[in-house]
Amino acid sequence: MVEIKTPGEIQAMRASGRVVAQILATVRAQAAAGMRLSELDEAARAVLAAAGATSPFLGYRPSFAPVPYPAAICASVNDAALHGIPDRYRLVDGDLLSVDCGAVLDGWAADAAISFTIGPPRPADARLIATTEAALRAGIAAAAPGARIGDISIEPWFLAGGQDSYYIDDDGWTIRSGDGSRAAHAEHTVAITADGPQVLTTP
Repeated sequence: MVEIKTPGEIQAMRASGRVVAQILATVRAQAAAGMRLSELDEAARAVLAAAGATSPFLGYRPSFAPVPYPAAICASVNDAALHGIPDRYRLVDGDLLSVDCGAVLDGWAADAAISFTIGPPRPADARLIATTEAALRAGIAAAAPGARIGDISIEPWFLAGGQDSYYIDDDGWTIRSGDGSRAAHAEHTVAITADGPQVLTTP
């Protein structure tokens, strides 16, 4: 059953969305060659704490997962498409990083993801990221009353290789491309209203 949100509840979700946007902006600003993924997770946790919010990712354990998720963000590098655990890996110029995060504030959650490169992007990476973002924009544009969730799919993640195969890494969480090709991911939390879709995870 779909629960219809009131205007006040949408505003509460928007407040959570602003925290998510702040986390993504902070992580993007700090992500540089030499930075450890775990340090980016620490920066995200600091934003959450300052806002009085919590992470819906930290400690989450769905039925497929061998262990609870151990971080506040997902940090997926290069061939990792989703759910990358931010470990002690140090970023290098040319890495393609996808960051997914959420925030819960006063009981309301929001979630978003971005992909970007460390340093100037390779042309192929720039095309991959642009295509992923274009797919997200198309999904948001289709998010209108009367549409079906299957028609929208507003969380695209694409693999650059010629195969659509992927596998779950030994950590039980990270989804990687089957052929080692690079991946990109984009996501927003969106409210569907009579006046059109409202993106809730923007500053």
